[in-house]
Amino acid sequence: MYHPGVTIMWLVGVTSGIFYKINGGVDIFSFDIFPQYIFLTTLSVVLAEIGALIVLYKVLSRILGERSAFLSVAVLLLEPFFLGNARSIHMDTLVTLFGFISLSYFYLGLKDFVKLDFVASGVFLGLGLLTRINTGAVFVFFVVYILYRTFRKKMQLVQGVKSLFLVGIVAFAVFYLLFPAMWFNPLDTLFKVLKEGVLDTALLEDSRRNVFLALSSFPFIQKVFTYPIYLLFRLTPVILLLSLYFVVVERKKLELESRKFVRFVGLFACFYYLIITIPDKQIFRYVLPIVPVFAVIAGLVLSRIKRVGLIVVIFAFQLFTIVKIYPNFFVYFNPLIGGISRAQDVINLNQDATGYKEVANYLNKISTPATTVAMYDSNSFTPIFKGNAIMLKSYQTTYGKDVDTDYVLLPINLGNEFLPSSKYHLSKTFKVSGYDYYFLYERI
Repeated sequence: MYHPGVTIMWLVGVTSGIFYKINGGVDIFSFDIFPQYIFLTTLSVVLAEIGALIVLYKVLSRILGERSAFLSVAVLLLEPFFLGNARSIHMDTLVTLFGFISLSYFYLGLKDFVKLDFVASGVFLGLGLLTRINTGAVFVFFVVYILYRTFRKKMQLVQGVKSLFLVGIVAFAVFYLLFPAMWFNPLDTLFKVLKEGVLDTALLEDSRRNVFLALSSFPFIQKVFTYPIYLLFRLTPVILLLSLYFVVVERKKLELESRKFVRFVGLFACFYYLIITIPDKQIFRYVLPIVPVFAVIAGLVLSRIKRVGLIVVIFAFQLFTIVKIYPNFFVYFNPLIGGISRAQDVINLNQDATGYKEVANYLNKISTPATTVAMYDSNSFTPIFKGNAIMLKSYQTTYGKDVDTDYVLLPINLGNEFLPSSKYHLSKTFKVSGYDYYFLYERI
């Protein structure tokens, strides 16, 4: 399989093997075993994310200097949107880090035409492709950028082609060597990846998340504004305001090398935005690869601040923000435009299991193993719930009748159309980080 990511499968597969060796043949998704299992497997992914962050710091240090590189990575690490993905949807975080590292090494390679930089770019591009095939947008950007540089006569075509060939061949080698299915049936595997990952999922599947609800009658406009609206609501005021300040004030004050790099990654952000806007499948986490661009810009602005105390205050504010909502980072929405109260009227909040622990703990106290709950993300809930969790959206098609479980759990601004309101009454409201977030309905 290529999804949910060959790199994730290696990390989780190896640690799962270790877990089985230690514990024998156990049901890893059973209520009693799952907490120990998920800790070990998640730890392996987190260590991979930390390793990628260290590499990102190292490569950015060569481009921007150590101070700017450190501040850029620190800004990224204190963004709830990034942390939320790192904590619960690891694939998108690794795609983001691998892709941006590849971009950075490619930039260095073009600067001095050092082969090792192109090799490093190819290695991380290959890891990105193994994680999710949309990382291919990075290589397409390389092609477009080389053509642009050649057209502007700032590079010989032969040099550009050599750099693309080296990056491409290394990326394919990594993709081949770390993807066992490629060893046995490479053509069918590639066809499966392209068909299911690109044609079926990206281009033919429609799963838009109703962003900018006021424009739902204008699909094209809604589609174009999907990801900018997500970023506006999901990013903190610190990274957004620092980026705005850079555009208005600091842009022309940077050193030439820093300006060139910002222009390079900025062009990638615009290109990637275009790529993810074309398909009808638009999910909020797909915009994550653009966030490091904002982080680099914010880091460059912070690096020019002479007062260390002011930088400390900014980071202390960010740290306070994430500690306050830990571990439910996806509950954060930009307070400058109304926070979650406004967000629920404008976008689909995409909870992704945020706050499930509190709900599960409550239900485990009042229910029995025979208790049934219909909900959106039952797969994520089942391992921490003693009863039976059933997928709400597919209940009627599966059982041929309206929902008649003991309870129905609905998240904020989602799913009311599936609730037979005459059969259920609101039993309890769960708060996550101070917000009414989940609503538990009990059968009358």
